[in-house]
Amino acid sequence: MQENNSFEDVQCRNDALLQLFQSDLVNEKDQSIDIDIKGAKFYVDTYLQNKRLSVEEGIDYINDCFGKYVVNQCWWSTPVLIRRVSKSVGKFYHSMLRHHIITMREYSSVQDTVEHCVDSWIEDLFRKSK
Repeated sequence: MQENNSFEDVQCRNDALLQLFQSDLVNEKDQSIDIDIKGAKFYVDTYLQNKRLSVEEGIDYINDCFGKYVVNQCWWSTPVLIRRVSKSVGKFYHSMLRHHIITMREYSSVQDTVEHCVDSWIEDLFRKSK
């Protein structure tokens, strides 16, 4: 967590950024808006809040979120949901890039993590269920 900010400040800012993302989606005509909002909300309100991380800090924890937390702590984990929620997190961070909250380098890191790790997260889920 950022040293100068209290957990409540970080949580408030994370909530505001989630609202910003939601307002971005309202203006789109995508059929998956509800799913994307729920996926991003899970990531921000559950994972980041539990770890006491800011949105920016969360970039370095996406692999932990899906590779450990979702696989081991979330009873609803399925391959389809892991793919869908990780895609929603990617859309969330794309919104943060568009609003200059994160840099292109940080966004590229998000994209690379999701693209290169999603199959291993799903494999971990299958291993866990055996």
